[in-house]
Amino acid sequence: DLSIFFDDQKIIYLPKILSLVINQFWIVGIINAINWLDGIDGLAAGISLISFVGYFVTAIHYQQFFNCLILSSLIGTTLAFLKYNKYPSLIMMGDSGSYFYGFYLAILGLVTPINNLQNFQFFIPIIILFIPIADMVFVIISRIFQKKSPFYPDKRHLHHRLMKIGFNSQRTVLIIFMYF
Repeated sequence: DLSIFFDDQKIIYLPKILSLVINQFWIVGIINAINWLDGIDGLAAGISLISFVGYFVTAIHYQQFFNCLILSSLIGTTLAFLKYNKYPSLIMMGDSGSYFYGFYLAILGLVTPINNLQNFQFFIPIIILFIPIADMVFVIISRIFQKKSPFYPDKRHLHHRLMKIGFNSQRTVLIIFMYF
């Protein structure tokens, strides 16, 4: 069961089935959000790297050292991959890579602050993954308002919009990274 605490007082209690549904939406949503960011060289891997570092700092703060070990390996492998995925990329991430990063970001968002679910700690994964979540929500809403399928491919993502106003792919990635 998922319980949400504020100021050491339990204010929201969710039944198991609702907790499972919310967790499934979270996992599928984050996987999809990272996959949708894989539109230009180094963007999805770079955002994943920054998010892994955010989770690492959170895990250290809450003394979750097993998570720190997992995150250390994810940070190291992402750095190594990013060396060859930045512009001009020598290797592409593809769906498998973005699904891998998205899955780990979603799962770590569920377990990193989960032992100390008090005050604003519930929002840490949302804060860490704000750009991918905001991009996904914006794109889905704009597609629905245009009476298209939320999964219809288009050029409404943040990186496409930045490139449309004149930024090259390297500057677009740098601008998005600076918001983190």
